[in-house]
Amino acid sequence: MDLKVIIRGLWDRLGGWALIGLGGLALLFGWLGVSDTPLTSEQIPFVVSGGLFGIALIGTGATLLISGDLRDEWRKLDDIEQAILQLAARPPSNDEAAPDAAPAADGTEAPAGRRRRERLHAK
Repeated sequence: MDLKVIIRGLWDRLGGWALIGLGGLALLFGWLGVSDTPLTSEQIPFVVSGGLFGIALIGTGATLLISGDLRDEWRKLDDIEQAILQLAARPPSNDEAAPDAAPAADGTEAPAGRRRRERLHAK
């Protein structure tokens, strides 16, 4: 398979994992910078640049991963909807029409909705 096609199809997941990795590196470098300085006033730039930036990158990466999963679910739901619409548009065959013609429990001919409810309650 072509690498371009794979990257185009999985851009959100690849980008999400890349951002999470960069965020982890930013947190690591921020921690290394903070651990080497004894004064709190010298640690604040490392916390802001490494810590907050790393957390923001990790959050953005996680959002991309979640959006990719949601997009997959939307595709599945679209496929299910199309299958249902195709089944609804198809005319019923003789085998499918036979249960609707069954008489009601009291021997009279019941409307289609009532016959369906009776079949459901009989199970």
